[in-house]
Amino acid sequence: MRYQYDAGLQSKVRTPQIEPRAQGNSSYRVKVPSFDGSTPWEDYIVHFDMISELNGWDDTAKALQLAACLKGIAQAVLADLDESKRRAFQSLTEALTQRFGKANQTELYRTLVRNRSRHPGESIPELVHDIRRILSRAYPNASIEMKKTLAKEHFIDSISDSDSRWKVYQARPKSLEKGS
Repeated sequence: MRYQYDAGLQSKVRTPQIEPRAQGNSSYRVKVPSFDGSTPWEDYIVHFDMISELNGWDDTAKALQLAACLKGIAQAVLADLDESKRRAFQSLTEALTQRFGKANQTELYRTLVRNRSRHPGESIPELVHDIRRILSRAYPNASIEMKKTLAKEHFIDSISDSDSRWKVYQARPKSLEKGS
């Protein structure tokens, strides 16, 4: 780390500067977390790309590292690819995007939100947060108003006690905030 001297100030200003590192410098290696399909693919691949840049990997190294990080159902994607495509970063990411990308997950999230019910010991704010999270993935292109309406309806449906559900329904809340 080098420090700059600011001639305009009476004292030294300690401003750290990152020096370019040599390719293959092992002191900067960052480990990539595994991917099992339970987290959003888009979030994971952005994180992976940043780590691969930091580690200085070429496309072959990126493909091999990504393949090594796959677990569970995500790992099964490797069996569907021929050997050359497993080692090609673009082919591997296209296959994973097709399987786990938002465009192909909406039906899964729609089913999850339809079947969502309040878990024992789960707080109302936790339930509301989870319903909103699932809805944003189930209907990524829906308007905010549509998502609010769907969130309210799914929240009411998620209440397992029929008396409580009926009371909330009869109150006719205009938004999820009113229903919770």
